[in-house]
Amino acid sequence: MGPIGELRGTVRTRAIEERRRMLEERGDTECALIHARVEFAKPFPLDSVEH
Repeated sequence: MGPIGELRGTVRTRAIEERRRMLEERGDTECALIHARVEFAKPFPLDSVEH
């Protein structure tokens, strides 16, 4: 995996964790990780990655 692929994975993982934490804080622990993964399963826009 190249550097951009690794960066995408890192950014996506961090975003999933933040979303999961936010849902858990609201009390939705059962589906928090599933919702986070579904939300961030969309293609990652390469435009937003700094070159």
